Amino acid sequence: MTGIKKGESQWIYKTHTKADPGEIYKRIQEYGVLHFLYEPLIIHVKCHTRENAERLLTTLQSNGFKKACLVSFKHYLVEINDTGKMEVPVTKDLSKEYASFLVNEANKRLRKTKENIKKLESIFA
Repeated sequence: MTGIKKGESQWIYKTHTKADPGEIYKRIQEYGVLHFLYEPLIIHVKCHTRENAERLLTTLQSNGFKKACLVSFKHYLVEINDTGKMEVPVTKDLSKEYASFLVNEANKRLRKTKENIKKLESIFA
């Protein structure tokens, strides 16, 4: 990602599947200075009542979603955040080995996020 702020940035490589370390390294060399970013899932659920929101939060937190929280008391909006966000500025001075380490770590976190999505699906099934 080029630029400082997410909304003002240009995505130069984006995937919701396993990333390729060689392709990432190539892009870093091409652009010089980038922000390497991995963002886990964020889901918003609007509940009809405060009791429903509390029950949802209790269920989520007891199933390991510790970052789930109520973000709106007016609309009983529950936010489900997964953990594992990565944001690392990188330059073309970065070694190929460290670029590979970053990508492999992001891929590992993506696998965990996909496991957590399956966990959520089983909770709501």
